[in-house]
Amino acid sequence: MPCPPAKITLEDQFAALDALSEVEDVAQRESALRGALRGKSNFVVARAARLTGQWEFKKMIPDMVAAFERFMKNPVKTDKGCAAKLAIVEALNALDYDSEEVFLQGIRHFQLEPAYGAPEDTADILRGKCAFGLVRIGYPHVLPELADLLLDKASATRQAAVRAVGGVGGEAAEMLLRMKAIAGDSEPQITGECFTVLMEIAPERSLDFVARYLESEDAWLANQAALTLGESKIPAAFEILRALWEKHATTEQRGELLLPLALHRSEEAFQFLLHVIEEAHQSLACSALENIKYCASDDARRDAVRKAVEERDEKAVHAAYTKNSKE
Repeated sequence: MPCPPAKITLEDQFAALDALSEVEDVAQRESALRGALRGKSNFVVARAARLTGQWEFKKMIPDMVAAFERFMKNPVKTDKGCAAKLAIVEALNALDYDSEEVFLQGIRHFQLEPAYGAPEDTADILRGKCAFGLVRIGYPHVLPELADLLLDKASATRQAAVRAVGGVGGEAAEMLLRMKAIAGDSEPQITGECFTVLMEIAPERSLDFVARYLESEDAWLANQAALTLGESKIPAAFEILRALWEKHATTEQRGELLLPLALHRSEEAFQFLLHVIEEAHQSLACSALENIKYCASDDARRDAVRKAVEERDEKAVHAAYTKNSKE
């Protein structure tokens, strides 16, 4: 009686796909990937999709679209964790797939899977990747889709939506991001992301808007606004930060501004921090030494810092300089 054929394990299928990198015949690679994309295992399909994108096999886009459609049916059972759908969407983006059907399905997809306690939505990252796809192809009605995502229950999706809105650009996108920032978010970093994107797409108009949050009661948000202004490198942003320094009376408040000022990286910002090292209380001087590395970008600036430290006969300042010079 003949022995039944050995069962092909997931590890065997993964190994076979990985071995394709040694196959020089492109047609043979494509054939193997096509077979894998038609398989039942969502993890195998995910691996095949990633390889398809990596090797830029655009001819296999229809095979990936068909696989995506297949895993949209009974998805909790067929594609746990959205592993296959997510890998397919990432590969389609990498291959410049230019149709909206897959992305529209994905951006509206919620996949509630059993978990400890309440069911868990595993499609949050997928929605964000599909948002990127719609922006990339210039889908004309993308902003209404992104407006929904800005209020998504999943923080990862909301954050991806902020970035996607920035990718659209223009005044409508700017207004959406302002409204999102004003409404706030349960995750402060998402409001901070709004600041960053606003300064990228409309820096001059957004300067005063972001500056409003410098004295927010939420200390994290105030700090994020300061960091955003510093990273913008706009000359007027430096003046706003310097004026806030003058307004603040405590060492702690001023210390919070040293990193944003350093990130401005301008000559004015460098000279400001250098003056702090030369003249300010030693705790501020030490803090300035921790941050000035971000704008001490050449030998002349580094020499100026070294001389400023040498002129202060304070062990704490010298120790801070030594420590930060080694990092």
